[in-house]
Order: sequence, then structure tokens, then C-alpha cells
Amino acid sequence: MIDIGLRIKQLRDEKNMTQLEFCNILGIKQANLSHIETKGKKISIEILYKIISYFNIDANWLIMGENDDINKASKYIINNSLPNELNEDEPYTLSKAKKEIDLINNRLNEIEKKINQS
Repeated sequence: MIDIGLRIKQLRDEKNMTQLEFCNILGIKQANLSHIETKGKKISIEILYKIISYFNIDANWLIMGENDDINKASKYIINNSLPNELNEDEPYTLSKAKKEIDLINNRLNEIEKKINQS
């Protein structure tokens, strides 16, 4: 499974966009994007939201990856665990994206703990 940095590079490459061009869109320095793409530097929620919005992609894919099993598992977790305030009929806002990312991270941490206890 590729990591989030490689998925971001993949998206950028598909648009034939240089790091500098993409940095101008994101409002970050080229060195930061380079570290995200190659060294796994953590990404702020605001930058994640900008990437998701710019490419019009699924947050789960960007965060979780392409693997169908992972996507099925994350969709199951989300569909069965997230509170109603993340109703699909709501407009997708930065606030909603932050809540979604936080909830996904919390669920993943719970799963990781259960796996480590096994």
C-alpha cells in the first residue's frame, strides 16, 4: 500500500503539475510539499481539505489508500460508528472534513489497539 505522500504525488503527476505550481495552490512552501511526498511529513487538516477539494477526491482514499479491503473496512467503520452530524446531505465544509478526519483517526486508533492486544 502506498502512503498518503505518494498518493498526493500521484494526483499531482496526473495533472502534470509541478511541486511549485501545487504549492502555490496550497499556500505552502515547496520544501514542505517535498517532505510530505517523500518523507511522510504530517499534513495539517487544512492542507488535506485543500487537496481533497482541489482534486475532488474521496477523503478516505487519500487518507486510507487504494486497497479495496481497507476502503471497505473504513466505510464499514464510518457507516456504523460516525454520529449523525456527518449527514451526507450536508455541504462538505472544512469543519465537516475536520470532524470526519478526527473520527476516522479515532476509529483507526481503536482498531490498532485491538490488533495489538491480540
